[in-house]
Amino acid sequence: MTFCESMIIHTKTVKVYCSNKPWMSKEVRASLQRKKLSFNQGGPSALNAAKRGLRVEILRATQKYRSRVESKLAEKNLSSAWSGMKTSAGIQQIKSTYITIDDFRSNCELANALNKFHLRFEQFDFREEVKSLRCYLKDNQHFVLEQREVEKSSLSLKTKKSPGPDRISGTLLKSCAKQLSSIFHYIFNVSLNQQSLPKLWKLAVIISFPKVNRPKVLNDFKLVALTSLLMKTFEKLVKSDFKGDSACT
Repeated sequence: MTFCESMIIHTKTVKVYCSNKPWMSKEVRASLQRKKLSFNQGGPSALNAAKRGLRVEILRATQKYRSRVESKLAEKNLSSAWSGMKTSAGIQQIKSTYITIDDFRSNCELANALNKFHLRFEQFDFREEVKSLRCYLKDNQHFVLEQREVEKSSLSLKTKKSPGPDRISGTLLKSCAKQLSSIFHYIFNVSLNQQSLPKLWKLAVIISFPKVNRPKVLNDFKLVALTSLLMKTFEKLVKSDFKGDSACT
């Protein structure tokens, strides 16, 4: 999978220029707009001129900001001077992302409490129901997935979907649909015949999000389960086949 991903999916490096620096001024923003217009509409000479003008405006703005910080130092306003120097250097105060709840003092205790709280609905044992369902499917299963269905389903995946525990992304499955469809076709049909699934397809990455700005109780969190995209594709194919069979009958 890694080899296929490195050969098929293209990577690119993007430069991001921050526009909220403390020395940012109206003149620098206007120079940035002129550079964008020259890049989209103008020629090489106009673009080079816009770049030179932008460098000049950035130099003026930084010198002006430096003189402002130096004046604060001269006035012995050390707190404002240090604050300005940290801002210009890009040093930000690290804020703790830990959500404080009165009854828990550590992330481990909070995670265990959330696990018990949301698993309170999973106390019923479904093993007998699963066993009877397997027997029913073993006697009544008569459909086989086709490779073109697997390829079509892979091409319809949304690339922005988050991957599950197997870390197989939607971009990989969609870009390599033709190359991987035969492999997944075999795995899906074997799973149907053996009535079993790979272990990673049964797992999920659980992420908790607060429903409110300042959560105080466990019910203020909601959980999102990230499951395997392959498992979702398999479920979609089986569901469509079941619907087709029920429509025929």
